[in-house]
Amino acid sequence: MTCVFPLALLFALAASESIPPVKVAPGKWRNLPIEVDTVPLRVQANFKVLDGGPRVRALLLRREEAENYWHNRPYRAEEATSYEQDGFLGCWLTEPGSYELVIDNMFEAHAYATVELNIGYVRGTPLTQSKPLPTPTRKLVVTLSFLLFAFIAAPAGYALRRAFKPGWGRF
Repeated sequence: MTCVFPLALLFALAASESIPPVKVAPGKWRNLPIEVDTVPLRVQANFKVLDGGPRVRALLLRREEAENYWHNRPYRAEEATSYEQDGFLGCWLTEPGSYELVIDNMFEAHAYATVELNIGYVRGTPLTQSKPLPTPTRKLVVTLSFLLFAFIAAPAGYALRRAFKPGWGRF
């Protein structure tokens, strides 16, 4: 019973929307605006190119960065996929604002791409947040791991050496 409530809460915080297939012209892109007012928010997008069309990629950009992307200037994506027939993009957004999910058909600009897109949103704090260890702690972990390996490997190596000594017989 105690496990059911957090699971129900997680489903209550998650939402998803299925969008009609998006048609992207050769050498072009299509954008879908995403407004974020509560943070943190995880945006998840699954995409699949229908009818074996060209490979596309998905990018999640802040609105200002999307303007740079559209005008062929340097931009910084919050998250991006490689060019694929189907893929997944997921990103935790920590700042409110206007974002754009861009479907890009620039790589194989020979045919239209009809893309099936499913976007999901999860509100709340990430269940796991990994933080890099401080440098002294990382060095300690690496040193202890090496010593543990040596402690295990040395007796095994000694036993193997004795087993293969001349005069003991070989297999």
